[in-house]
Amino acid sequence: MTDEAEQAERLATIERLATEYFKDPAKAQRWLTQPHMMLDLIAPIEVAKTNDGLERVISLLGRAASGVAV
Repeated sequence: MTDEAEQAERLATIERLATEYFKDPAKAQRWLTQPHMMLDLIAPIEVAKTNDGLERVISLLGRAASGVAV
């Protein structure tokens, strides 16, 4: 798989998870594109460009789904 294809797959994954959590695509997009203090003030969509970053964003969404404020 090419880097471009992997990045597209990562993006699709976090978009799907964020939309599931926020239950609103517009809210999910805002969350994904705004700097986040738990991600060193980097937008989740930017952090998720690497495999490690993707795991951080997925973890953050998982914590949110468990009731932890994010």
